[in-house]
Amino acid sequence: MLRFGAIGKVYHALNPKLTVIVPDDDRSLINLHLMHTSYFLFVMVITMFCYAVIKGRPSKLRQSNTEFCSEKL
Repeated sequence: MLRFGAIGKVYHALNPKLTVIVPDDDRSLINLHLMHTSYFLFVMVITMFCYAVIKGRPSKLRQSNTEFCSEKL
């Protein structure tokens, strides 16, 4: 079996003061909020990508011949 990507492990001592016990109702609300935030960010990235595809590369403004060349031929 092949594994791709970096694998890292962090070992730390368990500190009970830092442990937060979240009730199930709050946990489901947090998960719902994180899901909505993820959907919003995904839609924003897709919107920006579509805008970039439609807009295309910025083209240089064409100047008229009189403004471009000040010399008279």
